[in-house]
Amino acid sequence: MHTDSIIELRSVTKEFSGLKAVDQIDLNIADGEIFVLVGGSGSGKTTTLKLLNGLLRPDSGDILYEGEALKDLDIVSHRRKMGYAIQGSGLFPHMRIVDNVGVIAKRVGWSKQEIMSRATELLELVDLDPKDTLRKFPHQLSGGQQQRVGIIRALFLSPRVLLMDEAFGALDPITRKEIQKEFLRLHKKIGFTSVIVTHDLSEAFKLGSRICLMNKGKVEQVGSPNSLLLKPKSQYVKDFVTSHSPGQMLEDIDLYSVINTDLIRVEKQGDRFRVYHIEEARVLKENSNYKEVIQLHNEYGQSLIYLCHQNGSLESVFQKGDFDGAQKALKLPRLSSTQNFLEGLRVLMESPSAQIPVVNEEGVFKGVFSEHAITTL
Repeated sequence: MHTDSIIELRSVTKEFSGLKAVDQIDLNIADGEIFVLVGGSGSGKTTTLKLLNGLLRPDSGDILYEGEALKDLDIVSHRRKMGYAIQGSGLFPHMRIVDNVGVIAKRVGWSKQEIMSRATELLELVDLDPKDTLRKFPHQLSGGQQQRVGIIRALFLSPRVLLMDEAFGALDPITRKEIQKEFLRLHKKIGFTSVIVTHDLSEAFKLGSRICLMNKGKVEQVGSPNSLLLKPKSQYVKDFVTSHSPGQMLEDIDLYSVINTDLIRVEKQGDRFRVYHIEEARVLKENSNYKEVIQLHNEYGQSLIYLCHQNGSLESVFQKGDFDGAQKALKLPRLSSTQNFLEGLRVLMESPSAQIPVVNEEGVFKGVFSEHAITTL
């Protein structure tokens, strides 16, 4: 995720008939993140979403998009930089899928060939067969298929930001989980920023890079899923979180969000080694020998050595004192960064080690899951 803000709200207030739907809120939404607005009815989350693309204008305060005040931008051009997906897909029932997804593109001058090419590309990204789908009407698709089409319509013009208002709310639980996984895969593939409104905290935990919990138009807390769970900043946050099933909550926390990445890994370079710091994303030393590797681990206070191949994929784990050429590897379980908090906790409880290495889908070592990593978040 990028760290630069793409959207900023400064002391934004919106009233309806004298009642403050949004009350003096300040938010920064980072480029590339999935930012989830969650809260009960009347919390102000949907009003906030509509303020972001100019469907509503604030009564006071400023909204900035890429550093420019929204009030100074051409609102039509601004909205075309933002996709919008709603509950129930919002597809036009009298239009075929190709016409549904290309409706805005046609309005801004795209040719039929350009629309067909883009529609084909996006349908393939969400595992829908273009030949089977493009000529159909919405009622000929399942609910899950319609929602996929609704999302790709919102992404059709390659917007920087995708806004979603309870987009998965009308789906049955099984289909909803499938579409959530599909959405995360699509986000990883394309890399857009997304702001999502939901009343479902489990969904917020599943999807969000960060979560903003709102109550009566105010922001109660903004943070990662685990920070809301482990470090609530108010009694309201604590009550809201604990009102949901603890087991389900743990299943909805991505393991990657709670691992310790302030570590070094050792990559093979023939009979020498390269030492790489994961969190800082930089090489500490090239062409190191065994002694130099151990010395760097002493400097960083790291007791285990994670030996990797040149591409960063984990090969073995060693106690620092055993990394002398004989290389007596430890027999440790591994976790995938795609697993959830509860799965990681179960493995950790059964492991003889206090920390478990975590790898991504390509086997690259990304950090460790440990009791320390959980309690210090």
